[in-house]
Amino acid sequence: MFDIKKEVDEMYEQMREWREDFHRHPELGYNLERTAGIVASHLKNLGLEVTEHVGKMGVVALLKGGKPGKVLAIRADMDALPIQEATGLSYSSETPGIMHACGHDGHTAMLMAAASVLTKHKDEIHGTIKFIFQPAEEGGRGAYAMVRDGVLENPRPDAIMAAHMMFWEAGTITIRKGSAYLASDSFRIKVHGHGGHGCKPHECTDTILAACKIVTDIQMIVARKVNPQDVATVTVGAIHGGSKENIIPEYAELIGTVRTLKPEVRQRVIDGLHEVCKGVCDAVGTTYEMEYEEVCETVDNNPALMELFEEAIKKVLGADKVLEADQCRPGSEDFSAYLTTGIPGGYLWVGGAYPGEKTPSKNHQPTYNWDENAMKAGAAAEVASALAFLNSME
Repeated sequence: MFDIKKEVDEMYEQMREWREDFHRHPELGYNLERTAGIVASHLKNLGLEVTEHVGKMGVVALLKGGKPGKVLAIRADMDALPIQEATGLSYSSETPGIMHACGHDGHTAMLMAAASVLTKHKDEIHGTIKFIFQPAEEGGRGAYAMVRDGVLENPRPDAIMAAHMMFWEAGTITIRKGSAYLASDSFRIKVHGHGGHGCKPHECTDTILAACKIVTDIQMIVARKVNPQDVATVTVGAIHGGSKENIIPEYAELIGTVRTLKPEVRQRVIDGLHEVCKGVCDAVGTTYEMEYEEVCETVDNNPALMELFEEAIKKVLGADKVLEADQCRPGSEDFSAYLTTGIPGGYLWVGGAYPGEKTPSKNHQPTYNWDENAMKAGAAAEVASALAFLNSME
């Protein structure tokens, strides 16, 4: 077996160059012409079988090993966020209002490097590796689009993995056996009433009053209708209504998100939203309509797969560099789309905090940044995990 850490470390300058280029030129959602083009070009230069425009702008490459075996898929997301960057980095975003504030530039660079290292040793590899570069992870359900477009067929993976930049110390990999991310849903509630002059509220049915009451009463769903030992979050992130201080509007609108771990808790929250809206609207004299979308499911790491990855990564990075999370993350990930097809999956977290950094910057902030040395550990973990899985299936 070749020296994984040494060969990945030798890719560092190339990874950094890729990452900083992607960071300087971020793209949103499915609008990834430049990013996807660079990825596809690199994979083609490696001599891999490349398919473009999977799930609109995804890129898929097949590495067929020199020996028979199973199939492993490795996924990286490529899209940025609609945030105005405020890092002051020399390679800051040159696109106003868009930045890589979630590490996807690093995810892409790491998997490109992992593909390079693995391809170099393809004759030693048992089975096939499918590299998946995905669009629109940030709310665009890009994974679901790729699944619909057949990314998990021809060949179908026996397992799938992914890695994400996180705030633990750079050089570390954190694992979690079992639940890793919550399910994510969105709701839009529109309250309808009879508008009129603000000085004559008795002649109106006040949609603003109803909307505000709904916002406060929604908090009772988790506090009083969900078992305290279960996980649930209900947040209203936007409220819109009215145009002038002395006009009671005909309607008001609320937009929010729900995060849960168990299907029965998800349903309890949905029922609770309807109960709150009906109760408030009946009291105020308004009506409501609600659109509810189940955006993505939970991400549950396969324990046996994670055990295999953990041991492989320890051998490459050292046991002290592999941490174990004691709870799932409160966010969500459309990586769940691949798992709902029945394929076992494993999701790794790559530490990105600078040495001695007491308050690491967090994802989705305009000042978000991380230690680029983290990519060495991330790419090495992907290579080590891939080889461990395929070799275990000889």
